[in-house]
Amino acid sequence: MVVATLWQLSVDRLRREQPQAVELLRLCALLAPEPIPLALFTRGPESLIAAAADPLAWDATVGSLAGLGLARREDSALVLHRLVQAAVRATMTDELLATSRARLCRALLEAVPHDIHGDPDARPRWHALLPHVLAVTKGDPPAQCAPETAQLLRHASEFLLAIGDRTGALPLCERALALDEALEGRDAEIGFDLSTLAQIHRDLGAPQTALPLAERALRLHESCLPADSPALATDLATLARTLCLLSEHRAALPLAERALRIDEAAHGPDDPYVSFDLIALATVHFDLGDPVTALPLIERALRIREAHYPPDHLYIGYALLFKAQVLDALNEGSAGESARRGAQILHGQLGRTHPKTEDALALADRLKR
Repeated sequence: MVVATLWQLSVDRLRREQPQAVELLRLCALLAPEPIPLALFTRGPESLIAAAADPLAWDATVGSLAGLGLARREDSALVLHRLVQAAVRATMTDELLATSRARLCRALLEAVPHDIHGDPDARPRWHALLPHVLAVTKGDPPAQCAPETAQLLRHASEFLLAIGDRTGALPLCERALALDEALEGRDAEIGFDLSTLAQIHRDLGAPQTALPLAERALRLHESCLPADSPALATDLATLARTLCLLSEHRAALPLAERALRIDEAAHGPDDPYVSFDLIALATVHFDLGDPVTALPLIERALRIREAHYPPDHLYIGYALLFKAQVLDALNEGSAGESARRGAQILHGQLGRTHPKTEDALALADRLKR
């Protein structure tokens, strides 16, 4: 009773002295009990809180929450205890909850990196925002933000897939697909969902499940996107790599070549997306027993990645490990060094017990010279 009274007194004081702080408190109550980047409220075409447009007013708004013990300020973030969040949510009407959740969905969709492969800063930003994306997209979304929820879920699954968390990525992408299929006019988005879902199943070792998903994604995008759309390149490369796992290398080859042509024309020869096409094409040639053709493709992909990503990035690690396999097939003595560097990156990023790390360490150990 005493706690509830003190709580109500604090909120009443905020409502009188800093009404926008009450609005900020409500929005934060719907996010995760993790540090909330204050930039979420200040960046984008439309601020979530009007006071965010004025640095002095914004500082006073944020400071009032901390001053009353309702939140803790950490550098450029705000932290609310889960009990405070629960108490705030309990005072919000269903309509206010839905409206606030929709506003947060749109703000998060603006804040998260969409270009996970091409943006070298995508990983730290996603690590900071992922808990809040998961909190806001949990459960059935309000009708007014169903499209944004689906897109957020797919982007989150793409990020988790990129850092090797395939089991975490799977249910998010499945939910994105279910939401998009329930909406009208979402063919392009459904194609993106299907392509990502195919990649997840492929990486989970289920190419038979991935194949019809990848084929449907390509058909959808060919029906609704221009023939030179980079989205088609992603679909083609995904389908090519899936076919390789099913030993359909001859069918995969023209798909991988077409993907490379599209991305080179759209992005230029040295774009990170081109590196994915190069690896897909190198995979086809390698699996066809032609490591001589595969090697310059993987070396070019590695150069692109080393120019765009930090030296410990997973994409560089994966390229190094593939290069080690190709060099080993050519009986090149430098295969062991490439495998060692790749395994070291995966160990640092994924941990010692991750299956991909274990495979990398086994390869490096086998190729020791």
